[in-house]
Amino acid sequence: MKSLSQSFNLEPQTFALCVPIGPQTQDALPALLDQAAAAKPDLIEWRRDALGLLPDKAQGACLDLMAEKHIPILYTFRDFSEGGACSEADSDFREKAILQAIDHPAVAYVDIEASQSEKMIKTVRKAVRRQDKQLILSYHNFKKALKPKAFKQKLYDIAEKNPDVIKIAMQAESKDDILQSSYGILRFIKKSHWQKPIIFIMMGTCGRLLRIAPEYFGGSLTYAALSESAATAPGQLSPDQIRRFRKELYL
Repeated sequence: MKSLSQSFNLEPQTFALCVPIGPQTQDALPALLDQAAAAKPDLIEWRRDALGLLPDKAQGACLDLMAEKHIPILYTFRDFSEGGACSEADSDFREKAILQAIDHPAVAYVDIEASQSEKMIKTVRKAVRRQDKQLILSYHNFKKALKPKAFKQKLYDIAEKNPDVIKIAMQAESKDDILQSSYGILRFIKKSHWQKPIIFIMMGTCGRLLRIAPEYFGGSLTYAALSESAATAPGQLSPDQIRRFRKELYL
């Protein structure tokens, strides 16, 4: 099976579209996968945590099915404390599942929390680099946006862990949150000479402009929900909505 890791590369400050899916049963996967592929995204994110303590063989079967769509997979097995859906999956279980996924040709990107242990990050980073794939280190704050000084420190702390992509997702309560955080991202890019992609998301209604045109705020990838009930974060739009708004704005 040919690896899909080279079929798409996320570029700095360049728009790309990802559709997340999080089936809660294996039987639900084919239909969701068909819907996601029909939206013609650059990546499909598999929220692996939604399927809980799935055995290795079953995870492999799911990835085999995904490979048939020829759209690279962004694999995410999020910690329960970071918004994941499976409280029973400890770090050892998740690490084993992540390493198995990295070996699969359907997977091009792996997203883990920057708050994970240095040992886990180092292990996953080594496996990703060995397979010529990409590591996303992410920070999520579903309650609020960090203040400028703390936000700056967070960006530098993640960058020091040497990911291929930094992901920041914070709740936006006002336009000031958007302006301050966007300025922080752009200043970080300039001052640190960061030349890799950043996924920059401000969750909630206030942050929808960033979901439509992330590249204008220092970001790259945007996530689009197949339906309102399928949204994996507050404020997600559908692929059709994002494309329509971008067309109307001549983006």
